[in-house]
Amino acid sequence: LLWTTEKELLFAIEKGLFGLPCTGSSQTIDASSGTLENRILFEQGSYLSVGSSLAEDEEDGARFNFKFGSCSLKWKDIEVPLPPVGAGWGELLYLD
Repeated sequence: LLWTTEKELLFAIEKGLFGLPCTGSSQTIDASSGTLENRILFEQGSYLSVGSSLAEDEEDGARFNFKFGSCSLKWKDIEVPLPPVGAGWGELLYLD
């Protein structure tokens, strides 16, 4: 997630989570199973995780469409499910 433009993810990475600084972030794309997960990690085992469905865009093969399907927030020992809201598209870029 180094080059994301998603404002909410950038905010959490920059500001932290209720006083806990961000320690990393990742995006896992599994095209064969049609899933995408964004995960932001914070100190003390805390995280924000958003799961999505994923499908190739039928009009533009360079793009994929996603729809949020799950969201959870863990802060220290407290884990809370959050409503998954949103959908959109993205483009994959492979660097070697």
